[in-house]
Amino acid sequence: MPLALLNPDRPAVEYGELSSTDADALRASASAADAGTVVRIVRGSRSRTAAAFFDELSAALQLPGDSGANWAALTDVLRDFALYGGTSLVLIVIEAEQLVAADPDPLAFLTLLDVFTGVDREAREEGEHRVRLLLAEAPGALARLQPRVKDIGLPVALAQFTL
Repeated sequence: MPLALLNPDRPAVEYGELSSTDADALRASASAADAGTVVRIVRGSRSRTAAAFFDELSAALQLPGDSGANWAALTDVLRDFALYGGTSLVLIVIEAEQLVAADPDPLAFLTLLDVFTGVDREAREEGEHRVRLLLAEAPGALARLQPRVKDIGLPVALAQFTL
């Protein structure tokens, strides 16, 4: 199962139903199976603005305080993992319908998807590592997320994922 997270045929960004318990189990099993893969969980409810997302991500990845809190800094952090650190990164966002939903920039969500897609493309061109973003909603709650990912006009293949 964890190896499917890094399957080169899967898109950089996916969405689907996944309980927080299953997200924790997925993180634990992926980390145990492959030391070259870092799987972290971020809460959308604690990431309602881009600034809050950067804080939540910094805590999840245990980044130093001077890591920056903007899209360029996020791009650098993701590149550090996949291109320079020799590590794949899978970020699972639970409660994803809330992810940057209150940000004053209406393009924040699209920018986030674009950053992950772009860095994943770079990483795949350079080698075997991946940078993936899994947007998760609790079972039965997928309808809350679907309006945000449907017809967004980005070249991102959004497909549902299952355990």
